[in-house]
Amino acid sequence: MTKTSEIRGFAADWLALREPADHASRNKEVQAAFLAHMAELTGEAVIVDMGAGTGSTARALAPAIAKANPGLHQSWVLVDADSQLIDRARQELAGLIDQGIGVDFEQADLADRSALDGYMARADVVTGSALIDLVSAEWLDGAAQAAAEHRTALLFALNYSGTETWSPPHATDQAVLAAFLADQRRDKGFGRALGPDATDYLAQKLSDAFTVTRGTSDWRLGRADQALIEALAAGIAEGIAAHPEPTADAREEWLRSRKIAETVVVGHEDIFARPI
Repeated sequence: MTKTSEIRGFAADWLALREPADHASRNKEVQAAFLAHMAELTGEAVIVDMGAGTGSTARALAPAIAKANPGLHQSWVLVDADSQLIDRARQELAGLIDQGIGVDFEQADLADRSALDGYMARADVVTGSALIDLVSAEWLDGAAQAAAEHRTALLFALNYSGTETWSPPHATDQAVLAAFLADQRRDKGFGRALGPDATDYLAQKLSDAFTVTRGTSDWRLGRADQALIEALAAGIAEGIAAHPEPTADAREEWLRSRKIAETVVVGHEDIFARPI
């Protein structure tokens, strides 16, 4: 999903702002397939959350896993490159830890292919939210290969799918979206990013060795989400600032109108892959 100077830095305030929309948008069919898989596991399940931020994925999934399989001991490993986000996650996941759920934190660069393989080898399940649209085809090749080798299930949620519908519409919407989609394909530290093509690419890579469940997880924002709408619009405008079109004046006028949009639908997709 969209990243700005705040969003690109994965600032804790942006992650907190988007968390309710993320949790509400997770695809129910994909989550049901994931929970059915978790219900079959026994003893301990190691769940590695890549790009964990402040722990939103664990907050969304750990209670649901506990309900689906009360006898399963969850051991979460939250991995992020940002030490400040890891510190925030330690504070915000104290409640899960108090419930007896295992939570460890590791600072690591996920662009390191050996680290990626190591996490796949350790995990029963690897999760990630708003992650794979940031990575390259080569990174996903490595992830798919390692997951197949180690028979690791994968759950990647809230992957940006490249569609946005703002209401009421604005004449510059399509030009802004075109520039933003170009920005989405920049190198974000993992090689040239796949952006909205990531879910299709990963599904194709996994099709021989995994049962794949996919479904939309669009953000559907309205008046109650005004702060998120404003931050989203500002992030998009900043993300396309280096593009020649639309012009600076057009971007500013677009931003003013989008900050007071009535509704916004931002396309996302979830994917769960279970080893065959």
